[in-house]
Amino acid sequence: MVDDRIVLNGMGQIFELLENGSLHDIDRLDFSEWPTLQIKIEGDKYHSTITPDLAKSLYDFVYDLKRGYAEIKYGTSNLQRLKKEDIALFDSITFKITEGCSDVIAKGFERIFEAIAQSIRDGFKDMTPRQKIATIGIVAGITAGYFAFDSYLEHQHAQEMAQINNDRQRDAYDHTESIAELIVEVSSASPRAEQAISGFRRHVEEGHRGIVHSVSDADHINYSGQNLEEQDIERITHDMPVSADSETYTDIVTVEQMKRLVSRQEVRVSFYSPQFDRQITIKYDMGYLGTRKENRLMEAFSDNVRKSVEIEYSAVFNDDNGDFIRGTLISIGEIYDSPADWSDKLEELENQEEDEDE
Repeated sequence: MVDDRIVLNGMGQIFELLENGSLHDIDRLDFSEWPTLQIKIEGDKYHSTITPDLAKSLYDFVYDLKRGYAEIKYGTSNLQRLKKEDIALFDSITFKITEGCSDVIAKGFERIFEAIAQSIRDGFKDMTPRQKIATIGIVAGITAGYFAFDSYLEHQHAQEMAQINNDRQRDAYDHTESIAELIVEVSSASPRAEQAISGFRRHVEEGHRGIVHSVSDADHINYSGQNLEEQDIERITHDMPVSADSETYTDIVTVEQMKRLVSRQEVRVSFYSPQFDRQITIKYDMGYLGTRKENRLMEAFSDNVRKSVEIEYSAVFNDDNGDFIRGTLISIGEIYDSPADWSDKLEELENQEEDEDE
């Protein structure tokens, strides 16, 4: 019955449902009102307008959300696993720009989270109903951007930034410590849950950071309740985790996305990496490869045919947890039309890695 559905409105309500233990049917959850993403941008360039960089970052956010969705549903960020019905869910996302300052409101996550809830209900076998509801709340909160920049902003400062008039957005920060405890609880419920939540958060928070990066010249940003001043924007867009020395890899990959950042004279290439069993993005400087090689890369990424291409790239990792941070394209090799064409080459690369390990 429609009257029996629970219309979600924030993390506070999620905690109420967990505390009273009355909800066991995930199908009763209604995502028509939450999550939403609300960003208010103030600055000379931001008066009821959207810049090309901001438009690209919103597109990239949806792309990162797709990768997070794939982590939840399929246990991998490989977008080739998504089916047509999965991709169609993302057509419902809309971005509204209001008058005055650039107030961006992202809606249309309802169908996506109905699918996510169903995947968690049916696929996370080791979790209790309570833990499944908690997981849904966590991924919804991540999408809404509630704690997107915790690793860049000090905890106390984040609490101070949350003192705003929007009760629905502030609601999340009233439960900061409880959310942290909840993430630990559901992540430890099963290896599947830990991988899914970690992967979802990694991809979607990269999308949030990309949005802030695209408006780095703003005077002030209210990002889902977090008031970001100039020094906060600087910290978010420039701070990077401590990294170790880079390592070099050779892979045969199918390019998922390729975009040019003309203002920075760089190109970014995204693909599923067999080395890391997830989607990664690497970059290179325009003109570095030369016209011929870059045209070959473009050939491997066309609107009509997705071919595979052999690439060599360097990768940098986080010293603390070993996570991939960033990569740089070094060279382009052969282009292959089908798996049968590159199977022998792939076997040769794998044998080389085994020899190096020995």
